[in-house]
Amino acid sequence: MELASTSPYWEMRQKEIPERVTRIKKALKEKNFQLLGNTMEEDCLSMHKIANTQSPPLFYWIQTTEACMRTVKTLRAAGYMAYFTIDAGPNVHVICEATSEEKVLDRVKGISGVQSILVNTPSAGTHLVYRHLI
Repeated sequence: MELASTSPYWEMRQKEIPERVTRIKKALKEKNFQLLGNTMEEDCLSMHKIANTQSPPLFYWIQTTEACMRTVKTLRAAGYMAYFTIDAGPNVHVICEATSEEKVLDRVKGISGVQSILVNTPSAGTHLVYRHLI
């Protein structure tokens, strides 16, 4: 992260972030899953573009990362509401609507190299938890 500012795209990313935050807030307020997903993917790819173009470059993705991304895009093209984001590593997080969950899980389980899948669902709201979450 210390070298991110050496990327030729660093300044552009800094200028784009406020508008993305505005879109995310709008998507959440309007419960617009498509806007949320598109903005999330856009930001994810922007962050990784910085890592890939910093000096020296840092490449987080592996073949399985790219296979997951392609699978999510294929699912979406087929009408399943699913979007990806990737942490600072090769780990893909797929966000989907409940109506798409079964199909998404089925397809992701079939990707060579996927080591584990965690399924999260919306919580009941803020509350204290006295047990370990994982």
